Amino acid sequence: MALLAEGAIREIASYYGLNVIASIERRTVTGLITADGQNYVWKFAEEKDSEKRLAALSKVSQLLQEKGIRFAVALPNQNHVYLTRLHTIPSLGYLQPWLPGRHLNLGLPNERMAAIHALAQLHQLPVQRMDASVLSHHTPLQQRIFLKARALSGVWKDACERCPPLEPFSVGVLKQVSQVLEEPAPFYRQLVEFRQLSFCHRDLAPHNLLVGPAQEVQLIDFDQSGLDDPLYDVAQIANHSLFLGNLQAGDWRKMMDAYVEAAHLSPLRERLLWRILAWPDILARSLVEWAKRGYPADDWARVHYALKCESKRRQLLYSDSPYPIRM
Repeated sequence: MALLAEGAIREIASYYGLNVIASIERRTVTGLITADGQNYVWKFAEEKDSEKRLAALSKVSQLLQEKGIRFAVALPNQNHVYLTRLHTIPSLGYLQPWLPGRHLNLGLPNERMAAIHALAQLHQLPVQRMDASVLSHHTPLQQRIFLKARALSGVWKDACERCPPLEPFSVGVLKQVSQVLEEPAPFYRQLVEFRQLSFCHRDLAPHNLLVGPAQEVQLIDFDQSGLDDPLYDVAQIANHSLFLGNLQAGDWRKMMDAYVEAAHLSPLRERLLWRILAWPDILARSLVEWAKRGYPADDWARVHYALKCESKRRQLLYSDSPYPIRM
């Protein structure tokens, strides 16, 4: 999408009653600075960004603010609608607040724990007060795990030929793939039978978690959000912490114990969570992306780091999991 020209910025300002004095272009959004010191972000709408969905997310924002957590959602314009059509650049878009703060650092134990507690609060929002018709996610967690396993199975042999250090991982990785694709594993049946739906962020990369001026956790970029199994969010935080956080024995246990307590997770759901954490997500993602790029040698460093992360995953599972984990 084209960057915002001066005419488009004036058009946005008129729709929202703003006095814009400066703009800052980012990769996918434009920041707008106003004379009264308020900062905003303009985002071009995607196909899924309907008026109904943006209104539903606004209601979720109000529920989350009751918990003391801010997240950036679309603001209504002066016509009391969320989607605004620009004429200078024929397109739909919406304005949202530019939350002050810095990216959360998952390498810091206190910030990891703050993220876990914020996540538990997000997942406990009352679903019955949300518009499920536009917030439901239609690919269940067990299906996403199945698709990941199938993709990993399809590239594993070629990846091992090009990167021999992968070979020692073959037995464990292929066993996990087999459990997903071939065996009637009780774990995957339980994901269906005991499925729980909560409002989930679904894209919890560190750049979507902010630490605000009062050291509070703030959430941004809800493009992928919706009603889903909350274990998906928890696994994302755990895997990003593994990738970025230099975790030590006991760190995963502290994170998961905190989530279990704050989210009132049942023993069965806790066991399912630890089973999901055993999936080699970082390695699977790295190898599938490597294959898509044609296995360039320049990616070897990325693959080797993914292997290092998966070695650390095994260590953490053996040291931290309260349940026996089949690897």
